[in-house]
Amino acid sequence: MALARKLAQLVNPIGGKLKGILGLGVLDLAEQYRKTRGWYYTMKPMSDATTARWLKRMETERAKVEEDRNEDLIWFCDLRLKGIPTPVGNFRLNCFYTLVRADGKRDSVVEIVTDQGERSGRVRLDAESFSVASGRTGFRTWLKNHANAGWKGGDVVLQELQLDILHDSAFMDVQEVTAIGYDVNSKIWFMGDCAYAGDEELLADEDGVYWHNGMGYLLAETGSQSQPFLQVLPLMHPGQMLEEEKPGAGGEACWRLAEAKGAKAEPTKGALSAEETAENALFAEMAARLKEALGGYDAFLVIGAVASFFGRPEFFRMEKCFPGLFLHGETKQGKSTTMQWAMELPGFQQMSEGLGLGRDSTPVGLQIGLEQFSSLPFWLSDYNAAVSEDKQEIIHGAFNARTTGKYAADGVLRKKRTMFVIDGESRPVKTSTRFRYLQVLISKRNMASNQVWWFERNRRFFFRWAGGYCGGGKSSRN
Repeated sequence: MALARKLAQLVNPIGGKLKGILGLGVLDLAEQYRKTRGWYYTMKPMSDATTARWLKRMETERAKVEEDRNEDLIWFCDLRLKGIPTPVGNFRLNCFYTLVRADGKRDSVVEIVTDQGERSGRVRLDAESFSVASGRTGFRTWLKNHANAGWKGGDVVLQELQLDILHDSAFMDVQEVTAIGYDVNSKIWFMGDCAYAGDEELLADEDGVYWHNGMGYLLAETGSQSQPFLQVLPLMHPGQMLEEEKPGAGGEACWRLAEAKGAKAEPTKGALSAEETAENALFAEMAARLKEALGGYDAFLVIGAVASFFGRPEFFRMEKCFPGLFLHGETKQGKSTTMQWAMELPGFQQMSEGLGLGRDSTPVGLQIGLEQFSSLPFWLSDYNAAVSEDKQEIIHGAFNARTTGKYAADGVLRKKRTMFVIDGESRPVKTSTRFRYLQVLISKRNMASNQVWWFERNRRFFFRWAGGYCGGGKSSRN
């Protein structure tokens, strides 16, 4: 549009330097540039004869003495020699960054803005779609699937657009993360609403990207191979802090989440902050009340088994194995309820049950769960004698992340990044499988007192322990 305005000014009756010069077609060229507004365009070469005519006119003008030379005419001739502006795409691409996918392929994250002002939002432009203009998976098909946009150019012009996008995305690589929990490569814990790098809490930017030490990380909306996450995402509620309130009418302690305002006040040396005091008090009461609910020290085994997942990276690196948790007992004894409370510790809030082991699930589903969650417990429900042999083998092999020898259609073997926690009415028949899980019998006959009311009121605060471990100075990973 700037070129179109400048061209129009050159033939303005008042002061235009090219007014009255015949045969230039200045306004025609201005109109051709105006039509490219909001479009990608290319310069269509003129015929040899036309090119020679404009070149001769420019050289003739340059040969004149300085006082008679028309510099604007020389500029116009030079512009003419570049060719005729020809629209090839009714849109422009805004590039935000390059996403390095988990499989190593690279997608450009762009926004399509059409000449009518429509915006696609952020979409992925994969290398295959960007390589050719035509075809089922070509650029034209990709455009139509994401916006009211079209492409009239060929592959050669498309290559020019590729170079523009590559220029705009330089030094802007973002690594895709397809597993929730501990990322081995970056040594960052990725939760559903924040991340932790050592003692530092990370918040995502407007694109959902976490930045740390100059590197970007994007938590994928699905697991690898576009599989939906099979468990709710753990939440840490960044920006909120735990506060202990005055005891209730029954004398029991109460807690609430409050907005964290400004920087945390530094406690006196050797003393705990108010938030740490509240977290410790909540954890101590939770442990004591679970001991009452389960009727013994098995409660501490349950807490320790779930809490130990945060140490799985170091434990597995040294021992090449990691045990799970198995809650067993008769029906309606509180196995699922106890597991619900335990799963609140790593931030899995308000879960009602895990992935069922009946006919509705498959062995592949169990393997997907082990890959999607890293050093965070993956819950399986309703273990019984009818569980298929294939599923039992996966439950057995998760202990040492044993790889499967079965063929994978895509050539990619699923990684085993975590371990199961299981509830069921029976236990595995194989003794070796039993030894791979910490086993706790849940029975109402052992209950010292009913604590359901307290846990249902306060379970939503248990995640504060996980947040404190990952980002509150208790993590030694760097």
